[in-house]
Amino acid sequence: MDNLDELKKKHSVYIKNHRKKLTEEEKKTLPKFIRTENIYQDENDSDPSYYSDQALHIVANCRNAGIPEDTNAVGMTSRSKRNSIGMQLFAVYDPELKIFTKSGFRARGCIAMIASASIAASLIHEKTLEEALQISKDVIREKVGGVPSDKSYTFILAEEAIRACVGDALLRLGLDADETKARVHCDERSINCITSENCSLRSQFLQHKFS
Repeated sequence: MDNLDELKKKHSVYIKNHRKKLTEEEKKTLPKFIRTENIYQDENDSDPSYYSDQALHIVANCRNAGIPEDTNAVGMTSRSKRNSIGMQLFAVYDPELKIFTKSGFRARGCIAMIASASIAASLIHEKTLEEALQISKDVIREKVGGVPSDKSYTFILAEEAIRACVGDALLRLGLDADETKARVHCDERSINCITSENCSLRSQFLQHKFS
């Protein structure tokens, strides 16, 4: 990926120009947002000057995007029922070592979404299930740094994606839905749960309930 200064420059040019009525030739000269197999940056992002250098550095240099081989735990959260703005965490849980030995992510949305997903994936690496559940949105916020005020919900989605990933691991280990729900402290009335309009663990609980 581009380095930090190049990333800032590209975003600044794009933000200034992407709303103009451009010719097809002019459009070809516009800088591209980050679009890879695992990261899809939204066109409606904020000016990069509203982000900390910390957040931009994470996005420009993240190495943990993608699905690790032998993934056996997945967590997904998004703000949209169509999953258009959100993240997925993927991990390999070793039941003998009792830790996540590998982790990765996919994200679609703004710089804050991508950075939060990358940090969430890195934070659960080599953590036990209990340790992963202790990773809060405040911890993720500290690692990511400053983001536009209307993007702070991404820290909540990251925390809930971790919770969903841990929950998926527990379900695959044989715990039932009620035990898992209690273990991950899942509360559908909480602000976190309400903010995560779509959550893979919530969907799993519903499937177990009616299966």
